[in-house]
Amino acid sequence: KDFYKDRVYLKSINEKILLFLSGHLNRKFSLKNDIGYWRIILYYWLSTYTAQQYYIWLSINKLKNKGKYHIETLKNDSEIFRNKDYLHFSQKVNCHFYNFFVIKRIINYCNLKNIIFIKSKNIIENIKLKEKKNLINIKLLFFKYLDLILSIISFKVNRICFDSLIYPLKYFINLCFKLKIIPSKNINFFKNQKSINTKLYNTKKRNQNLLKITKNKHDKFYNYLLENILIDLPMSYYESFESIRNQILNKSKNKKIIFSMHSILTNDLFKIYVAETKKIGSKLICVDHGGQIHKHRALFDHLNLICDEQVHWNIRDKN
Repeated sequence: KDFYKDRVYLKSINEKILLFLSGHLNRKFSLKNDIGYWRIILYYWLSTYTAQQYYIWLSINKLKNKGKYHIETLKNDSEIFRNKDYLHFSQKVNCHFYNFFVIKRIINYCNLKNIIFIKSKNIIENIKLKEKKNLINIKLLFFKYLDLILSIISFKVNRICFDSLIYPLKYFINLCFKLKIIPSKNINFFKNQKSINTKLYNTKKRNQNLLKITKNKHDKFYNYLLENILIDLPMSYYESFESIRNQILNKSKNKKIIFSMHSILTNDLFKIYVAETKKIGSKLICVDHGGQIHKHRALFDHLNLICDEQVHWNIRDKN
């Protein structure tokens, strides 16, 4: 019962926050895009973000009036809530260092007097994200550039665009021949070519936009989100949005039928491309890749609202 209740509540919260962000970002970038446009770009990050915050919120509020707790605290990190893009955020969600500061922020917001932070007497390792160094693989490098060349050619002539489709190569090539299109998985075609400049992140400027927000007297968690949503919003949707959008504007002018598994959820440049190209009538078809094959998805009804068609498979159905 609690699961369904929380799901309905979070779905409602997501729509309210999405409506706020849509209006705010339209004003910031002088755009007139409807909520459907921003849903494609923002919702997957938003639903992940609110669920993570809400889970911690519920856990913390169970500690009310449960006696005193003394918690060793780390030194504040001014950059901890700075997210470059969706992928950067998704990595941080699984980082203890990041989650500690989310917990601390919620405790301070709820003003829980029975939880007391003390300076750590021991050396606590700051477990931050470390970027992996990719070793050069000549074979992979060859296929990367081969796919990129094919992607550039195929995008110009194909009416169908496959993106990050995990499908056996042999069958994928046969499928492309049947469709009479040039085989290309576009693995590197929709990558942001400009690195996100983290120096552009400015907490003070973001906070200035929070002053005009109308809060809800009866929903403390919603008010907490409103106070922090612009602070936590990835730079790919804010400081770097125009830079990313400019990279795909010309591509988005070609009407396509787009198949996607992962990129429509995790690739911010691709999501902006889809939002732009759907304006001219492009169709989006989303394909299941094996995760969350059950009735109540963590995405709520996100894919139902943004896709023109969906391809599902059922492990119990051999067809």
